[in-house]
Amino acid sequence: MTRFLFCKEGSAVWISHLDLQRMFQRAFNRAGIAIAHTTGFNPHAYVAMALPLSVGIESQCEILDCRLADETISPQEAAERLNHAGFPAGIHILEGYESNRKLKEIGAIQARIGMDYDQAVPQGAAERIQTLLNGPTLVVPKHSKKKGMVDTDVRSLLLSAQVDAENPQTLTISARLCAGEPSLNPELLVRAVERYLPADAPDFYRIRRMEIYDQAGAVFR
Repeated sequence: MTRFLFCKEGSAVWISHLDLQRMFQRAFNRAGIAIAHTTGFNPHAYVAMALPLSVGIESQCEILDCRLADETISPQEAAERLNHAGFPAGIHILEGYESNRKLKEIGAIQARIGMDYDQAVPQGAAERIQTLLNGPTLVVPKHSKKKGMVDTDVRSLLLSAQVDAENPQTLTISARLCAGEPSLNPELLVRAVERYLPADAPDFYRIRRMEIYDQAGAVFR
């Protein structure tokens, strides 16, 4: 399987997952790279994207798998041709390579949440937020496929979290979160601050996916 590691940042964070899939399909066509399809009555392309991002979240470690129809094209050549064919600003393939690892082996992600305050970080906010995230429970509204939004204790899905002051107006949360099924959206950590520490809630926040790990804690590629 050919695997591409790509980034999604800047204005590209507003591209939805479905539009991102269509964008890649058009890029393959422009680059003259054919994708292998399944056989049968309703064939579909061998393309899969790991852990779809929520709209508004940046990433430096997105993964797309595909099967090239022309096996003489190397993954790195395909990556170069796709980048040359042109992506919207903020989308760029960092690397193309072969991998036999299954996407279901993914176990966790590392995320960075930058929380900005118009005036200044409230005194003691970093300590209060750290205590909240380290607590025995962390109940927040979480989407359930069967029940919709329900209050859920997500503490077991938060593997680690470190709160630091980046500057007088910004706090950062570096968090490792469960991925796959079940998973924890890093945005829910901000929702927890808003619910339990409203005086420490940021005026604006930014989220960036930094790395993807397998179930053993090693970097997944």
